[in-house]
Amino acid sequence: MSNCERTEVEEDSVTSSDSTPTSEQLGALRRLVDTGFIPTVEQTLKELTAPFFWYDPDRRTRSRTMGGGTVCFVQTGVRFLGLTAAHVHRAFTRALERDPGLGCQIGGYSFRPVEHLIDIDDDLDLATYRLSEIQANAAGAYFHSPPAWPPEPSEDDDLVMVGGWPWGSVVEQAGSSTRDFLHFIGRSVGTSNNNLSVALHRSTSIPYGSQSLSPDLNLGGMSGGAMCVLRHLLNPNKIARQELVGVVYELSPRLSDLTLARPLTRIAADGRLIRSDG
Repeated sequence: MSNCERTEVEEDSVTSSDSTPTSEQLGALRRLVDTGFIPTVEQTLKELTAPFFWYDPDRRTRSRTMGGGTVCFVQTGVRFLGLTAAHVHRAFTRALERDPGLGCQIGGYSFRPVEHLIDIDDDLDLATYRLSEIQANAAGAYFHSPPAWPPEPSEDDDLVMVGGWPWGSVVEQAGSSTRDFLHFIGRSVGTSNNNLSVALHRSTSIPYGSQSLSPDLNLGGMSGGAMCVLRHLLNPNKIARQELVGVVYELSPRLSDLTLARPLTRIAADGRLIRSDG
């Protein structure tokens, strides 16, 4: 199931039959759409993320945006953190070396990633930033606060929601830009200490908003986005809740459109990265 909202595992082992939501899950999700519950969950996911982008403030004749990704916000009980993929941070620093005059923002807030960096690891493809509530509010976001740190990861067959800010939808005019927030619900198809994964299936995705996903949509820019587990969503005997469990670092264009996220169990409460299973 998929939707696009206007504002700004080994893949070979995943098959269509074992990674799409079950008919029971789809039926229950459709009922939740009709009640307005799913749109509310979507809005919550959107508000714990923001587009992270850099631009040339002097460019006038072409798009000013040079690159970017997504950042998500979490409160660990020890520190307020911004989370993204390491390759997004590295792309910005390389661009800044070439052109020191570049501007950078998260949402509507001017941001200096290097000054806020706590930790980064290229193997994990994670970067963490120290942020404040004021900075998140300026970016149009808020901090997710899980009941405990780190939150438990998703389990196989859980329903999960993934969201971020793809660049294929950016429209710029008169010095301003409009971006689409994209979010989809899928079935968890692989959970480990190192990876969480969900299959998107763009070609057969079921729309539950004004737009369905185009099979040709470039999802670049969703790196650093949020993967949330929808705990007990379909269990009438328990209280449903949405919990951030991973940071997206890879989206595959092949086969089942596998989306990979690094679990938050790899991030200590102070923002330092946990580099080994031990």
